Order: sequence, then structure tokens, then C-alpha cells
Amino acid sequence: MIPHGPNTPRWLFPGRVPGQPIDGHSLTNLLNMHGISARPARNGALAAFAADLPAAILADLLGLHVNTAVRWVTYARRDWTDYLAARAAEHGKPQRDE
Repeated sequence: MIPHGPNTPRWLFPGRVPGQPIDGHSLTNLLNMHGISARPARNGALAAFAADLPAAILADLLGLHVNTAVRWVTYARRDWTDYLAARAAEHGKPQRDE
């Protein structure tokens, strides 16, 4: 049973199925009809994620193929040597009991 009434949360972009949001493809088509391209924003968000996350985590988090994630990380040109050195140093230290 689909809940309805004044206290039921409503979707910002409701879909055709009651209680469900609009799917991504339909939303993209609606935006394109109004002259709004979502591709630059998507690419910017992916580049920002790729600059902050290793490829393996990016692929797992966003459901990308590993090769695609590696290309995005390469595009963002993030050097992970400082991160790896910090993690190695962290694992070398004895842990404190809290």
C-alpha cells in the first residue's frame, strides 16, 4: 500500500510511479528540453571526487568500472604518495586505548 496524505513526504521531482522519484534519464530529457545540460555538472562532480578519492574507492562508491575510475583519477592528476605515506606511518604507530 502506498501511503498518502498531508504528512507524506513528497519528491522534489516525482516520477510516474506514485511514491517514486523521476528516473535519471527522464530528468535529463526534461532538463535538455529547457536548455539545461547536466553533463558539465556531472563531469565537474566526477572530477572533484576523483581528486579526493583513490580510483578503487571511486569505482566502488559510484558504480563505475575500475578503468573508468582510473581515467578520472588520472584526469584529476591527484598524487597519492603523501596519503600512502601518512597511512603507512599511521599503521606503524601503536594504537592508544580509549
